[in-house]
Amino acid sequence: MSGSSKYLAGITALILCLSCPSEKKLVNANYLEPVTMYEHPYIRTSYMINWNIGGYCYTPGHAPGRTRKAFFDPTTNLGGRAEAPFMADCSVLSTGWWGDYLHFEWNMNNPTWIAQYWNQFYSHAFRHPNLTANMLYMDGHVAGIKSVLHGGPNFYASIFPGDVPP
Repeated sequence: MSGSSKYLAGITALILCLSCPSEKKLVNANYLEPVTMYEHPYIRTSYMINWNIGGYCYTPGHAPGRTRKAFFDPTTNLGGRAEAPFMADCSVLSTGWWGDYLHFEWNMNNPTWIAQYWNQFYSHAFRHPNLTANMLYMDGHVAGIKSVLHGGPNFYASIFPGDVPP
């Protein structure tokens, strides 16, 4: 890692807990060589987080540019924390500088959208047996989940009040 970012300063080694052992290397026109998202210089993780956790706070410069308050308050989704998706295996998250946001959002529930971008981006997340992705829920349990394109439930859920996607 270059360490050029003040947020990454001092980090010289990759953090292995951010690596999924099942993640395969990708070939992409924007990559100099085949890499996993964990190995990618702009991503550095095999996982993505629910958009509803940070909303549009991609970086300190994005509005509102602050972290969530009341993160541990009750969730608003059906099923509570046990059904509140927190983190999952990542899709292809980088096409260069654009799209390097490590989150999943409402389009993960749209079969037409998933079908359109399955080969290019989304199939990478569903890398486990029977085309499943591992999902970590807010109560701490992990479960395999299929894409909506393959008969699975909604992948994304709005889980906090006031954070309804566009």
